[in-house]
Amino acid sequence: LEHMRDALQQQFDAQRALIERLRGMAETVPGVVYQLRLDEGVGHKLPAGTQLLAQLHLLNSSDKDIKQQVEIRMHRSASANPTPVSTWAIGSSEINIAPKQPGRAQNVCRVLGDVNLVAAFPHMHMIGTRLEVEVGRSVDAMRRLYLRDPYDFDDQHMEALKLSLHDGDMVRVTCDYMNTYDAAAQFGESSHDEMCFFIGFAIGDPPLADCPHLWENVLTKLF
Repeated sequence: LEHMRDALQQQFDAQRALIERLRGMAETVPGVVYQLRLDEGVGHKLPAGTQLLAQLHLLNSSDKDIKQQVEIRMHRSASANPTPVSTWAIGSSEINIAPKQPGRAQNVCRVLGDVNLVAAFPHMHMIGTRLEVEVGRSVDAMRRLYLRDPYDFDDQHMEALKLSLHDGDMVRVTCDYMNTYDAAAQFGESSHDEMCFFIGFAIGDPPLADCPHLWENVLTKLF
């Protein structure tokens, strides 16, 4: 039994070492996305019969066909009844960056109910350089809540975290850009357009924040 225990422990240690090596690869190899593992007490609840739609936004900038595979892996929660999470987001659609110039998009949103985030995904496109989120009870008394600096379009990983927002909080999202194009960069779906979003998974199903101009522009321009 001791021999079996030692053998199993060696196998376990080898598997842990492999996992750590794969994590390092995922952080450095282009096209490999680091896995997001939420705490065991929370997760996405998928009732039997649920249909999942995977949508990919791809941009082939070459003159040749590209064939690749994309894989989505999910794991079951060990909890008997995990607390469900849902998507929550803030951002700005008022983007107009002059050619060959740095620029900024910014919006101040009002939180419409308590929000407890367990993961975050800052999202811009190819000329985004920095994204910051600040929070306060007023725009004159804000503190930094989140920062990704530098922002890298080729490393858009989602990270596990714990952030709490409260009903009535004011949240400012700021996106910085360096426009290397010969034309102005504006809000749009193409990778050569730009976006400014702070997206997260929130416990429960809190209402979306009140972000001036954001949701009406999203519905008008993207759908």
